Amino acid sequence: MSVEGLSSAVSGLLAHRRRLDVISHNVANANTEGYSRQRVDLTANSGSAIGIWSGSSSSLGGVTIDGISRSRDAFLEVRSLASSANAAELQSSYASHLDLEGVLAEPSDSGVAAAFDDLWAAFDDVANFPDQLPQRVALVNSATILTERLGEADSGFRALHTAARQTIEATVATVNSLAEEIAAINHAVATSSGGTNTNDLLDQRDAAVSRLAELTGARVSQRDNGTIDVYVGNSSIVQGSRTFELSVTETADPGLTPVGLQRTDIMIGGSVRMTSLGGELAGHVSNVNSAIPSALSTLDGVAAQLISDVNALHATGEDLDGNVGGAFFSGTSAATISVDAAILADPRAVAAASPGSGIRDGEIALGIAELRNSATGADSLYESFSVSLGLATSSLQRRSSAQSEAAAKVDEARLAARSVSLDEEMVDLVATQRAYEASARVVSAIDQMLDTLVNRLGTVGR
Repeated sequence: MSVEGLSSAVSGLLAHRRRLDVISHNVANANTEGYSRQRVDLTANSGSAIGIWSGSSSSLGGVTIDGISRSRDAFLEVRSLASSANAAELQSSYASHLDLEGVLAEPSDSGVAAAFDDLWAAFDDVANFPDQLPQRVALVNSATILTERLGEADSGFRALHTAARQTIEATVATVNSLAEEIAAINHAVATSSGGTNTNDLLDQRDAAVSRLAELTGARVSQRDNGTIDVYVGNSSIVQGSRTFELSVTETADPGLTPVGLQRTDIMIGGSVRMTSLGGELAGHVSNVNSAIPSALSTLDGVAAQLISDVNALHATGEDLDGNVGGAFFSGTSAATISVDAAILADPRAVAAASPGSGIRDGEIALGIAELRNSATGADSLYESFSVSLGLATSSLQRRSSAQSEAAAKVDEARLAARSVSLDEEMVDLVATQRAYEASARVVSAIDQMLDTLVNRLGTVGR
C-alpha cells in the first residue's frame, strides 16, 4: 500500500458519495411527472508505469466520474413523439366529426330528415284534399319548419367553423410559448459550465417537446452541444436558442368561396405557409378547411335541389283561384331558403292542381310528394350526406381508438425505460453504501500502515 492506494480509495469515497446523492435525488422524484432516472457514470482511471528508484511499478488511478446520465431509450422517445402526434390528430378529427353529427342530430324527431318526412306527408294531405285550406296551412307550416332546420344546420356548422378557428389561434399561441421555453432551455444548456448537471432541465425540455409533438407533430434534431432543433411540418421553429413565430392567416380560396369562407393557413415568420402539419393542429386545420366547408357545401346542395325540384313542379300547377303557380321556395342555399312570401301570405297560392283540372285536383301536389322517392332528390341527397358523415365518424373513432392504444403502449415502454423504480434504487443504495464503506475501510487500513511506517520504523537502537 502507498499514497497511490490512498488516492484510489479517496476517489472511491467521492464517487460513491456522488452516487448516493443521485440515488437520493431519484427517490425524491419518483413521482415527479416527466422526471428521468439518473445514474452516475464511473470509469476506472488508467494506470501508468512509473519508475521507483531502480525498478518500476504500475500506478492505479482509482475511479473517475464521467458524468451523470439519464436513463432513456432514444428509439422509444422518437416513436413516442410520432405515435402521440398521430393519436392527437385522429382524436381531433374524430371530435370534429362528432360535433358535425351533433349539429344534424340524426336520427331524431327534430332533425332535418324528420322535417323532410313531414313536408312530403303534408303534400300528400294536400293532394288528398286539394280544395281544403287547413291542409294547405299545415303544408306551409311543415315547409317553414324544414327551411328553419336547414338554416339552423347551416348556422351550427358555421359556429363550429368559428370555434375551430379560435381553437387554432389558441393552439398556435401555445406552440409559440412552448418553442420559447425550449429555446430558453437550449440556451441554459449551451452556456452551462462543464460540471453543471443539466439533466433536470433536459427533462423539462423533453416535456415541452412531447406536448409540442401532440399539438403539431414536431420532430427533433440533436446538436453536439446538447441543444436541439425542432421542426414542424416543412420548417424549423426552434434552432438552438432562436425561435420562429407561427401565426394564423386567412386567404381567399376558390373552393371555399361558394360557402362564404376563406382558407386558414399557418404561417411561419409571417410569410412562409407551413405544410405537412401533424398533431391536434393538423386536425383542426383540416376541420376548418375541409370537413366543415364540405358539410356546408353539401347542405347547400340539398337546399338548392329542394328549391329546384319543388319549384319546377309547382310552377306547372294552378292554385285555388286558378292562377298559374309561382315559386314555392325562395333562396339559393341552406342559409337563405324560405317559403315564398306569396304562399306565406296566402296558402291558397299553393298550386296543387294540374292546369284546367279544377280545385279538386291534386296531381301536382302528389307529384311533389313523390319527390321523396327520387334517387337524385333533396331527400336522397340529405340521407346520403348524413349516412356518409356517420360512417366517416365511425371510421375515425376506430382509427383513433387503435392509434391511442398503440401510442399508450409506446409511452408505457418509454416510461419504463426512464422512470424511477424504487426497488432498483434500494438495491443500488445498498450496493453503493457497501462500496462506500469498503472504500472508507481501505482508507483506514492505509492510514494504519502509514502510521506504522512513519512512527515505528527506525526505533531500534534509540
